[in-house]
Amino acid sequence: MKGKLSQDRKTIIFKIPMRFHRQGGKRMVILPEHEQARQEMTNPSEDPMLNTLTKAQKWQKMLDKSETMTIAQLAEREGVERSMMARVLRLTILAPDIIEAILDGRVPETFSLESLRESIPLLWSDQRKKWGFEHH
Repeated sequence: MKGKLSQDRKTIIFKIPMRFHRQGGKRMVILPEHEQARQEMTNPSEDPMLNTLTKAQKWQKMLDKSETMTIAQLAEREGVERSMMARVLRLTILAPDIIEAILDGRVPETFSLESLRESIPLLWSDQRKKWGFEHH
C-alpha cells in the first residue's frame, strides 16, 4: 500500500478500499481482504440486537414453562422493569426469517433496536415491508 504525503507534509494519506456493514446496532468497516473474516470480528455477546433477541427468547421460555408466573413476577426475578421486559418480549413475534437475518447480521438500514420501540406488526408480511426485509 502506497501512502501520499499531504500538502503540509505532516500527514501521510492512504487510500483504502472498504465498505460499511451494519450488524445489530453496530456499524463496521469491512476491508476487502477481510470479507471472509467479518463474522470472526464481531463478538456476538457485544451485539445489542443479538443480546436483546436472546433475552426475549429466554424470558419467553421461562414464562411458557410456568403456568402461573406473570411478566411482572419474572421482571422482578430478573431485576428489570416490567415495561422493559414487556418491550423486549415483543421481539418473540418477529418473523422467523427476520430473526434469522438478525442472527446472520443481514439487516437493512431501516431495522434497529430503536425501530423496534414502535409497534411491531402482527403479520410477518407487514413486518417485512415495514423494515425493508422483502428484498433480503
